[in-house]
Amino acid sequence: MSPHLYALQFLTEKIEAWVRSSGDPLCRLALLVADQNHQEEQYAFELIREMNRSGGPIGASIGIATTTDHVVDSVYFTPSERSRGIQLADLVAFILNRRDRDLENSSRGPSVHAVQRMYMTLIDPQVTTWRERWPS
Repeated sequence: MSPHLYALQFLTEKIEAWVRSSGDPLCRLALLVADQNHQEEQYAFELIREMNRSGGPIGASIGIATTTDHVVDSVYFTPSERSRGIQLADLVAFILNRRDRDLENSSRGPSVHAVQRMYMTLIDPQVTTWRERWPS
């Protein structure tokens, strides 16, 4: 299986757990939207369909299946220029990647400080993450 599909299954399981644990009845379903990628698109449809049915090809085979009862349908793929949400995710991914590279290379300069400022003021306060190992 493609590393992208492992990542998609991992993310989908975490979203499923988060939505399932929500106390708000209006937040009990999730719709997954992703940047259009023709190479992975068909595999992603099949993966989510399999997760809805049996917990996914990875988990089901080793007894740790997580079904996606709270994920509506499958992944909707759309070009990023048509979706503000995907554009925002692209920007966040760019800033995270750039920040990590700057830290790794001990980079300095105005652009490094601008990226750090954007990360600290706009991204870090919003980040929720899981620290559990996968599969959990």
